[in-house]
Amino acid sequence: MKASVPEAETPTDIAIQASWYYFTNKYGVKYIISGGNFATEGILPKFWHYNAKDLKYLKAIHKKFGTKTMRHIPTFGFLREMYQKLVKKVKVIYVLNYVPYNKSEAMDFLEKELNWKYYGGKHYESKYTGFIQSYYLFEKFGIDYRKATLSSQICLNKVTREEALKELEKPPYNKEVAEKEMQYIAKKLGISIEELQKIIVAPPKWYTDYPNNEKQLGFIYDTYRKLFKKDKLANF
Repeated sequence: MKASVPEAETPTDIAIQASWYYFTNKYGVKYIISGGNFATEGILPKFWHYNAKDLKYLKAIHKKFGTKTMRHIPTFGFLREMYQKLVKKVKVIYVLNYVPYNKSEAMDFLEKELNWKYYGGKHYESKYTGFIQSYYLFEKFGIDYRKATLSSQICLNKVTREEALKELEKPPYNKEVAEKEMQYIAKKLGISIEELQKIIVAPPKWYTDYPNNEKQLGFIYDTYRKLFKKDKLANF
């Protein structure tokens, strides 16, 4: 967040994937089941979230703004990913890409059969993630993640363009809830509410403002996709 880039939640993405492969190695597991899918996540503008596997980018930001060591923080770069996929033969299976997935029907099923309670928005199961996606990104960068989700649903004929535009007329967050969450987030991050507010209104920056491996990674992933076209659903 101090780097003023959209990837305020990238550390979570990195840690989750690092944990995946830690346990696949520990227990000899060859398959990882993921809920990622084209139906609700198939569209995302490039500048909304840069590659979480670019460790050069991560380390450059930490070097400039970090205050503690990263020694005990799990990381997951492209070299480790290639090792896991090509040498260890671990595959990520996106099961929802193999069925006609309907998110609203799935939510109805969970509520009726398992007494599941909806938490109010995409990724709102985490207060931090919900705050980042609904408030921080919208206020700082004008990024509205609902546009990406609704665009995917339009392509699948789940909603019409007119219905999507109607939905986007509503604000992406509740102002009163956002103010309370801002206090909570500031406390968890160990900073004052004033400092968090200064971060949010600071001039926005992008991954291109910091050292990164975009060109190298782009070449590597393009080559990988050409070599393993048959696994495109398993490696979404």
